[in-house]
Amino acid sequence: MTKQATIDTHLHADGAVSHKITFGDGSTDLVLIPSTSPLAQQFLAHGSRAKIQAAVNSANEKFTAAERVAALSKAFEEGRWTMNEVSDRPKGTALVRALAALKGCPVADAEAYVKALSRAEQAKLRAVPAVAAKIIALEAEDRSEAGGDLLDGFLGGGEDAEQTGSSDERAAA
Repeated sequence: MTKQATIDTHLHADGAVSHKITFGDGSTDLVLIPSTSPLAQQFLAHGSRAKIQAAVNSANEKFTAAERVAALSKAFEEGRWTMNEVSDRPKGTALVRALAALKGCPVADAEAYVKALSRAEQAKLRAVPAVAAKIIALEAEDRSEAGGDLLDGFLGGGEDAEQTGSSDERAAA
């Protein structure tokens, strides 16, 4: 199965935005949004809100939502689209990173492969046991040490409780 469509977006010098859609059968369509469109402000509001929401959703134990939004706001002020200075995530999606790790290839190679797949094909690939296991392993590596300490505290019942092994050993029991 091939992708249903790919969308290439172009920002024009006059402020217009065009989206060239190439469908799986090879046919194309073009959506042009002139800068003078009465919907231009709504598109701007929708896109910027989505970008800010993504920053909020990326909050974790290392960076709060407020820190992520502040970094994004600063990036916007500087004319940048991303907040690289507070990005602690490895490049690529979990699926891309897992495939790159399994094959021992650069993330860019795995990313190119995944981009050529439909969402349904990507879902099938994620369900392959070796891929699913690698995704879980990579996500576990991404977690902070503090999470393990918190689990130890809970499983151990606190400082006064008798420790019966590491959190890994207790979790396996």
